[in-house]
Amino acid sequence: MADIDILNIQPNKVSKDLKGKYILIYGAPKIGKTTFCATQLPNVLLLAGEVGYHAIPGVRAVDITKWNDVKKIVKQLDSPQAKEMYSTIVFDTIDIFAQLCEEYVCQQNGVADISEVPFGKLYKVYTKEFSSLLRKITMLGYGIVFVGHQEIKLVKNDKGEEYETLQPVLDKRALKVVNALVDFVLYVGQEWDENGNNNRFFYTRNTPFIMAGSRFGEMAPKIPFSYEALISEITKAMESSVKGDLTMISDKDERIIQENKRPFRETMQEAGEIWMKFPKTPDWNEKKMKIVEEYFGQPIKLSTATESQQDLVESVIEDLKNLLSTVK
Repeated sequence: MADIDILNIQPNKVSKDLKGKYILIYGAPKIGKTTFCATQLPNVLLLAGEVGYHAIPGVRAVDITKWNDVKKIVKQLDSPQAKEMYSTIVFDTIDIFAQLCEEYVCQQNGVADISEVPFGKLYKVYTKEFSSLLRKITMLGYGIVFVGHQEIKLVKNDKGEEYETLQPVLDKRALKVVNALVDFVLYVGQEWDENGNNNRFFYTRNTPFIMAGSRFGEMAPKIPFSYEALISEITKAMESSVKGDLTMISDKDERIIQENKRPFRETMQEAGEIWMKFPKTPDWNEKKMKIVEEYFGQPIKLSTATESQQDLVESVIEDLKNLLSTVK
């Protein structure tokens, strides 16, 4: 369990590069989104929900056919060797991964469609499963890039007038999760000049007709479709936002997020040892049980906790240690 000391927290520094950032890139098929991610982003592991990387030499990619594949990969990402090899995890395309997550939840609950369970209960389970896995990747210290296709949606403004807007292909629940996570929503579009030459751009600002956005509000609304141009614009926006205090900007991502999770059997062994150190009286037993109930939400035997509840047991151990120090 990671130690927390709020008196030893250092001010956050924002990196100029894209390592450790969270991005949603979407646009028309074959406009170059996958190639951009695979060849220009740092240390990429490409999770491929569709075959779009076979013409890209050198990319490290894994074909994904079910949600359990993703869960297995996330477990492997929690290792020093993986963190040395990879820094950016690319989901290509994100709507396919949302579908795989939905199918996983349906299989868990023995239904063919998520809507079969009344009162929208499985939608909540699906949203939680989808968001918790993505959050785990971020807490391991990786950046994430979601690649998506575009679709045209018919929406209404405040006056009830209908108009068309471009947005990623993604169900509303998954889109809400992704949109809340990412630092950038970048639409990749193309324009033709008077000579018929095709130029591609990142669009960074939300308009009535394009869904886009950035946590760095000073970015130009349109940027040439290249890593160098994007980094240059991010740097300018950051320098503007810190109001001259450039010490808050770093040339690279400096975050260290490490959670040293020990084997579950060690956790349970320590819990049992601490439990037995208390005086065997009804009063002390009641105090111990109050700690367990606080974290588990109900009175249970701590020895019956499962591996999925390890974090709860670790928290109980910390409180038991503090309580044990009061024993005279």
